[in-house]
Amino acid sequence: MLDLASIQAALASIKTASEIARLIRSADHSLETADHKMRLAELMEALAEAKIQIAGIQDVVLEKDRRIRTLEQAADISTRLRYQAPFYWLLPLEGDQADGPFCQQCQDKDGKLIRLQGQGNGIWDCMTCKSRFRDKTHRPVIIGHGVRRRSFEDS
Repeated sequence: MLDLASIQAALASIKTASEIARLIRSADHSLETADHKMRLAELMEALAEAKIQIAGIQDVVLEKDRRIRTLEQAADISTRLRYQAPFYWLLPLEGDQADGPFCQQCQDKDGKLIRLQGQGNGIWDCMTCKSRFRDKTHRPVIIGHGVRRRSFEDS
């Protein structure tokens, strides 16, 4: 998780590298080769550590950006989602007709938009939670002289 300590550590590594680079640059020519090589090694180590810390920070920022986009999309969907018994519809941004229908049970329980599959005669099935819905176009099945509603087992 990104925190202030991670950013401060990265900045400290960069500051250390800058200070070492300044020392090397300002050193007189009488600086011994071994001391010079040691300072360069310290500089390279500080820069490598800073690079690793900044890469970690970048990963966290990218993940947070992804999460923000996901939440923005969810907020957009929640403002456009309308319940019209017995299921949900997603209202268009502009002009087009509503998208759906979507399962009321999956949306209410898990917050998921699961598209319903039309079976004809106003019957819609959810392939995820196995719920069955009847819209206002549903007509009961007529058998013999009586009228009987189609049960779930009849389909």
